[in-house]
Amino acid sequence: MISFHILVSVNVILSLHILMQMNCAHLENCLHEAIEEARTNKCSADRRAVEYDALRSSALRIHGLFERLNNCITAPGVTGFAESLHSLAASLASSVKKDEADTTVQFQQCIKILADKVYLLTRQSAELLERYLAMQAVHGGITKELDEKKELIKNLYNKLQQEK
Repeated sequence: MISFHILVSVNVILSLHILMQMNCAHLENCLHEAIEEARTNKCSADRRAVEYDALRSSALRIHGLFERLNNCITAPGVTGFAESLHSLAASLASSVKKDEADTTVQFQQCIKILADKVYLLTRQSAELLERYLAMQAVHGGITKELDEKKELIKNLYNKLQQEK
């Protein structure tokens, strides 16, 4: 009977040992899966961190560009605005690299086009002002001549009336 109990005890111990081995194997598999998932999550987090850094850098760059544009806009007078905008466009053209983000390059191109158009409008405005002043001088001369002619006609009319 003791040998039967020993046999049963040995069977129980062997069963427990097999269960422990199976449990250890399962735990080992779970550990490997957890390690693999952790690696995947770390790679994903690293990739997102790089993307975030790139976006943050781009946002700071755009913010700086808008600050510079704001300084141009608040420049006193139309000529000051045109000159500061032209100088910003020239500065951007020399500082924007070929590998810059598309938004930075587009911003630079927009500023260049805007500077060209503002320069053109400023030049046209100056030309129109010159023409206006010239026309105003001509108008003044014609008005004076007209007044003289009126006075002459009035005098001639009065003289004619006196002769009658």
